Amino acid sequence: DQRQVSICAFSATKVSVVDSGFTPGSLRLRVDHEDYVSSERTFEVSKPSDVERPVQLDRMDLELAGIVEGEVVDDRGNPVAGAKVSKDEVPEYLPMGPLPPGVVATDEKGRFRLGGIAEGDVTLEGYAPGVGRGKEDRIAVRKERTTTRVRIRLEPAGGKAGPAVVAGVAVTLAAPASGSGALVTGVSSGSEADRAGIRVGDMIVRIDGVVPDDERDAMHRLRGPERQEVVLGIQREQGMVELRVPRERVRQ
Repeated sequence: DQRQVSICAFSATKVSVVDSGFTPGSLRLRVDHEDYVSSERTFEVSKPSDVERPVQLDRMDLELAGIVEGEVVDDRGNPVAGAKVSKDEVPEYLPMGPLPPGVVATDEKGRFRLGGIAEGDVTLEGYAPGVGRGKEDRIAVRKERTTTRVRIRLEPAGGKAGPAVVAGVAVTLAAPASGSGALVTGVSSGSEADRAGIRVGDMIVRIDGVVPDDERDAMHRLRGPERQEVVLGIQREQGMVELRVPRERVRQ
């Protein structure tokens, strides 16, 4: 069986895997870094004579990459926060948690930065549920350089459409005892918020990277196109957590 390993630290010439419970066989290794083109190889690894010794893999040479920066807008030219951007095509469904390599999300101003792209002319696609898809072709990428001012315009499926359905996150908020942010006092059972893991007592301190002024500002920022994800920074007793919650129709 193949095993997939995430590498947290590496050099351009050598990769080592240390795993005391490693089973000999095929090892699929992928290395991702903004400054290099993603590289994936499969190694056949035998059990070392000394189980305490790290398994040394063959040399992996990484190709220098370029970076693309730009913005994503809707069919009216308005910036789209939380849109996903990727080379060639953005998957319609993505797992909860961190975005997979090669996919980035726009910030609150619709801006993005995508690295790890091989040199050449490339196509980037943007996608936001409830807003649409769009592509920008023949973007010139050069290694060790940043291509800027790329604009991806999203069009709704089937051509022009009316305004996107306004939705939100099914929670009840209150003002915190002190400071900024919003305290969660209720979560609708069975809602996207409930499935994402939001709890009563959570303190929402960031929404798509922005600190809300108060509970009213937070509720305003939670609204947006239906099915579009919003990224919440939540403070709990155990520490900070980040949750991705798809917006849904909620009762006003």
